[in-house]
Amino acid sequence: PLRATYPLDTLRRRWQHTCAGRRKDMPESLRDCAQRIYAEGGPTSFYRGLTLNSLKLFPELMVLSGVYFVINASGNFVA
Repeated sequence: PLRATYPLDTLRRRWQHTCAGRRKDMPESLRDCAQRIYAEGGPTSFYRGLTLNSLKLFPELMVLSGVYFVINASGNFVA
């Protein structure tokens, strides 16, 4: 699932980054932003940073799972 949605996340992040500061070379639309990303490195440019993001996700999921199991085992949860 992460590989399917990661290009959209890359596009969202790039769009936010370019819109944060007003510059002359800003993309005019989301489509223009996607075309610029594609022009920089082809389809693989949408997946730049996927490995590092995946490695970052593993410890986060372990902590969340541990907290869930502790709360679930204690019986003190809101249903």
